[in-house]
Amino acid sequence: MLAYELLSASKPFLGEEDNYVTVAMHHLHTPPPNILERVPDIPGALGDMVQRMLAKDPGVRPTADAVATELALLLAGERTVVVSETPFATSSPNKSRTPESTTPTLRLS
Repeated sequence: MLAYELLSASKPFLGEEDNYVTVAMHHLHTPPPNILERVPDIPGALGDMVQRMLAKDPGVRPTADAVATELALLLAGERTVVVSETPFATSSPNKSRTPESTTPTLRLS
């Protein structure tokens, strides 16, 4: 939501200032307006990412790590990337996660 507001200088769902129920119902049931229609000069990949972040189905939304990776690639001007993450090992449930022998890598194609 914040990314949409920062890029478009408006909230995706507008309504009467005193009618919060209408706006809340839009949040629950109405697909957000395409940010590329409101701000056509942002990169298409960025607009697509913002739309995925606002998906109603949480399973469709990208993770924070995926967003960070995609933003880094957009800033670097890369368009195609394969992200390969090494699984993390934990010695006990109470200890913090530590990487195994290698760290996550990016392979640009």
